[in-house]
Amino acid sequence: MPANPTTSNNFLVTTDYPLDKVVVGGTANFTVPANTTGVGRLAHKLPFAPLMMGSYSLTSDYAVLYGLNTAPVSLSPALRLYDYIVNINSDANDIIFSGENYTGSPITFYVRYYGLEPSTVDADLLRTQSNVDNFQLNTDYNYTKLYLSDYFEYPSSPSTTSVTTIIPHGLGRVPQVMTWSEKSGTIAPLSVHDAGDLQAEPIATSVDATNLIIKTEIAGGTPTIRVHYRVYLDA
Repeated sequence: MPANPTTSNNFLVTTDYPLDKVVVGGTANFTVPANTTGVGRLAHKLPFAPLMMGSYSLTSDYAVLYGLNTAPVSLSPALRLYDYIVNINSDANDIIFSGENYTGSPITFYVRYYGLEPSTVDADLLRTQSNVDNFQLNTDYNYTKLYLSDYFEYPSSPSTTSVTTIIPHGLGRVPQVMTWSEKSGTIAPLSVHDAGDLQAEPIATSVDATNLIIKTEIAGGTPTIRVHYRVYLDA
């Protein structure tokens, strides 16, 4: 009998849907001098570029966390949108942390990161945890339930092209969604907004109670862009 999406959110784990496969994770830190940008790189040792996500803090105890690719509003909003930010992406070899610091002092960014195996990959990998003998799936905690996982491609075009891609999910509510763009071998997370939000990103991703909507304007000569997406039964 097929799963009923209207009641599946009551299940902790169901074999009707797969779970995310976390293939890399950990913490890192790097320092960016005042009023400049900086990059930190970390080898992921995987045979593919993972779909990276995570968060960052300005303190080693992670007392205040910001999502990667997000930042608090600047203390000088008339000059800039934010004072600092950390972005994350991956390529065939490394996890790449890109930091921007527009304050008057150096900043050490402390990052918690994890990477998922793309739906385009089926690789035999070493387990990510070494001490798992006592691990149990139990009713003390819930687990995200993956509903849709796939990708699509915007082929290269000699002229600028505006494209809207609609992916129905039909859940009747706004679900949790994660998306990434892949171009020339580098994968970076995309922000996901409510459907009515005004977005300035080259690839604008939004979700409503019926569809995942991805709008993009592809400049002429841009390499093929692949967009990975994951829709969860969780709100």
